[in-house]
Amino acid sequence: MKGNCKELNKITHKETLLIYNVLRDLGLKSSTRGTTLINKAIQFVVINEDDFIVIDDIYQLVADFYKNISVMQVQAYINYAIKHRNETKCENNFSKIFGFTYDEYFFSNKNLIEEIANLIKIENSTI
Repeated sequence: MKGNCKELNKITHKETLLIYNVLRDLGLKSSTRGTTLINKAIQFVVINEDDFIVIDDIYQLVADFYKNISVMQVQAYINYAIKHRNETKCENNFSKIFGFTYDEYFFSNKNLIEEIANLIKIENSTI
């Protein structure tokens, strides 16, 4: 997967805010490190032009971006943020965000990052 820190300049403040709003609406706490790492991972996927993502490559890009965190820590923090989300808020907002019925399947690290990145890409194509 291609991507580097300089390419993140392609992400606008509006897109970053949109990502945080989606994460909050899905019940993730904005104060957790994992939520911040999910946001950064989504940004890397959005700027990537490949149709397929390899989650380990995304973890590596995020770890390289922050420099003081390992790939294993990135994965663990993201997993923690997803597993400790507000489930009620998540179920109530899921279909409004994605346009289909809530399914726990979408709450793996890779699926959540990929689905939100797809939303941002769709949003960008309509702007």
